Amino acid sequence: MNATRDRALRGWLWILFLLLSYGGHGGQERNGWREEGNGAILLASAQTSQPSEELPESDSAGDGPYVPPPSTSLPTPTTPPSTSLRTPTTPSSTSPPTPTTVPSASPLAPTTPPSTTTPAKSTAPSQGVGVNIGFGLSSKPLTASEMVAIVMKTKASSVKLFGDFIDTPEAMAFIDALAGTGIDVVIPVALQQIAKLASDYNASRDFVQSKVKVRLDKSIAISTIAVGNEVLLPEHGTTYWATIVPAMRNVYTALQDFGLHTSIKVITPLNFNALQATYPPSAGAFNQSYMGTIKPLLQFLNETGSSFMVNIYPFYPTRDPNNNIVLDFALGVPGSKVDTDPVSGLSYTNMIDMMMDALAIAIEKEGFHGMPVAIGEVGWPTGGHQIATVANAEKFNNYLVGQLMSKKGTPKRPGAQGWMQVYIFELLDEDLKPYTDLNGAFERHWGMYYMNGTGKYAIDLSVGWGGTASTVPPTTPTSPTSATSPTSPIAPITPSTPSTAPPASQSGPIIPTTCTPGERGGKTKSLNQTLTQAGGPNTYCVINDCASDVSIQLAIDWVCGQGQVGCTATQEGGPCFVPNTPVSHGSFLVNKYYASQGRKPSACIFNGAGMIIGENPSYGACIYN
Repeated sequence: MNATRDRALRGWLWILFLLLSYGGHGGQERNGWREEGNGAILLASAQTSQPSEELPESDSAGDGPYVPPPSTSLPTPTTPPSTSLRTPTTPSSTSPPTPTTVPSASPLAPTTPPSTTTPAKSTAPSQGVGVNIGFGLSSKPLTASEMVAIVMKTKASSVKLFGDFIDTPEAMAFIDALAGTGIDVVIPVALQQIAKLASDYNASRDFVQSKVKVRLDKSIAISTIAVGNEVLLPEHGTTYWATIVPAMRNVYTALQDFGLHTSIKVITPLNFNALQATYPPSAGAFNQSYMGTIKPLLQFLNETGSSFMVNIYPFYPTRDPNNNIVLDFALGVPGSKVDTDPVSGLSYTNMIDMMMDALAIAIEKEGFHGMPVAIGEVGWPTGGHQIATVANAEKFNNYLVGQLMSKKGTPKRPGAQGWMQVYIFELLDEDLKPYTDLNGAFERHWGMYYMNGTGKYAIDLSVGWGGTASTVPPTTPTSPTSATSPTSPIAPITPSTPSTAPPASQSGPIIPTTCTPGERGGKTKSLNQTLTQAGGPNTYCVINDCASDVSIQLAIDWVCGQGQVGCTATQEGGPCFVPNTPVSHGSFLVNKYYASQGRKPSACIFNGAGMIIGENPSYGACIYN
């Protein structure tokens, strides 16, 4: 090791000591990753917000079997429960809750697991990659048959659903449409149902009867029941700490009554801040604040042969340029970087393996060896941030699938023992998903497909990239190679020479005659046809909001990429960020390109999405050229 690296390592060890002295909580990032040169610090307890699909609800236990001991000794929540639907909340505190001795969550779960355990036999997982699907947050939902067709096109082995909106006609129709397809379904239990299921066995039995047994009788394949989602998030306080495991036990007992317990597993997806230390992976350890819940959970999962499931998002720490994370390492690009654990000597080539091995080691430290692990949510957004691009999402998801389906396992668990069920987040964009300044506009762009069912990039969830010789990534780079590359929040940067026939000058689909420009927040059509055909001084190019979302996004992608137009004005904090819509951002950006090309009409076509007007669209500090 040279002197420079030696000094850097000593510096990072000192920083790690200081951070752990304060609980190791990064505060605003999901994974709290810190990296300098070839070293890294991953403080998992900082992963406090997820693009979660669950609706936060209050939860209180009633009377009935499996009533936990009083929870009056539990610490006060550091963050009040969020009132926004599926909106991640980042606590203001920079440290996790003070470790507290918590009463056992269930009288049937021992407070300390045995030092050596033998996992219960479980039904073999589907050995494929699944996908998350949400309902209720799209302004243009697809039909059930259309959604099933897309799932089958991706070759997803399973679908994982969320508790909110699960009982709507839209969601129920989708589940019914899966009958006979052989695609596994993860049936959710909403957060607001946990207390009832924990305190009332009959409620659990009714749930299994109505949500599981009836559907199995319709030839709908069901592999898993997910009770709640991210119940340890600080925004929930201690609400579910004492009820989650009793609810899972009651659901499992109901499955036993129906003879379904050997084929259907009961799990609960946790956020990654269930761990307090994750770097290096050999240091993996659970957050002691949560052990009153985690210990009985581990016991239950071990007894039933179920997986410990977490939601992880490498995108979150990578988006902060101050973290200096190698983007390709976060994306899982082979050969980008090797990080060697100084204790175990194991070498890692991507963040996912490091994070999941840290989880496996944390589980082993509690005395449970060989417990399967799973990822409930993982993905990469395609808009709303400079590294949230279609090209980066294509890389991340394809390389992840390729790694999984190669059955290589992880450095800690090589080969078959390293298999883990994974669910990509998510199938479709959701334009009604709320977001805050902390989590950003990218929350609406996690889909592998646009809302209208158009694929953003090619992906086969049965193979991915690297699985076979026929499935290799494109050789032409289409994304930034650094997390700090400048770009539009809703478009990828492709720093290359513009093609001879850019989309700006290509004719496109005819705009529907039934649509009048201006109906979706854009500008109205100019009545001066001579002006729109001639262009020139005092004219502007804007987005025709009658164009499809796909056409608008393609225009933005090209302008901020091959068009080589600076797109910082539409980033968060920029003068043209608000209103934060594709039509508004796109109008500013296509006009900037149009002006750079001498306001020629041929520079304002964009496959039918461009429209020339005579009215200056400038507003406030957002000045159009």
